Amino acid sequence: MSDGQEGGKPESSKAVILKGTRIREDRNGLLCLNDIYKVARKPKHQTPHDWYRIRETPKLVLALYEKTTGISPSKGKISINSVYYTKMGRNGGTFAHPILAAAYAAYLSPKLAIEIKEIWLRYRAGDPTLADEILERASDEANRWVAQRAFSRIQRRRFTDVLKAAQVTQRGYAFCTNAIYLKLFNRTARQIKESRNAMITRDAMDIVELAQVTLSEGMASERIEEERRRGDDECQRASTIAASYVREAVDKERASRRPRLDV
Repeated sequence: MSDGQEGGKPESSKAVILKGTRIREDRNGLLCLNDIYKVARKPKHQTPHDWYRIRETPKLVLALYEKTTGISPSKGKISINSVYYTKMGRNGGTFAHPILAAAYAAYLSPKLAIEIKEIWLRYRAGDPTLADEILERASDEANRWVAQRAFSRIQRRRFTDVLKAAQVTQRGYAFCTNAIYLKLFNRTARQIKESRNAMITRDAMDIVELAQVTLSEGMASERIEEERRRGDDECQRASTIAASYVREAVDKERASRRPRLDV
């Protein structure tokens, strides 16, 4: 893992699509209300500005601001930009928290509101067909990444089950995980997240990195069970050994590559 490598989750898999239209999203996950307005076929007197002028809308914005920041609007001057703001210019528009975006959609069209709420209920229920529908529109790269990420998630659960059976403590899970990351990438989970500005460590990894972690956890699980290792220290050592062999194999393969010389 190099400092300059971006890696991680493909951006195209994060797009919000509504009625076949991509809804713009800023770097903090706020959605463009103007794009939703276009999807609803621009009903008269229902622009984002019109919606904000309704008495209940500012109350909703302030309530959400307090909910997400823990800061009460009654305690002094605040800035609601973290949940709602308007940007001028060619690529501007009004951007709002997804909850506010859903409320605005309901204001625009009851049918649109129903569609959004149905999607939310499917998401809440963990409906796998919703993910499949999203990936149908995603790039091949995004589909490959999601497939590897799902496989790594399955192996991660298997690994933590093995650690639990081996009487690893709560802190021991982090020790074993970091033992693998340090051997593979020379960084802890925290360092990986900080260097790539990620909330979840593995969401910052590319397909090859995820594969290395998945294989390391699988081999560590086998070693712990077959050697009947117990406790934090023994399982951490097993994790280090497994990741060391994976790192060695990867390094050897990369070192063996020879650039093709055009004749």
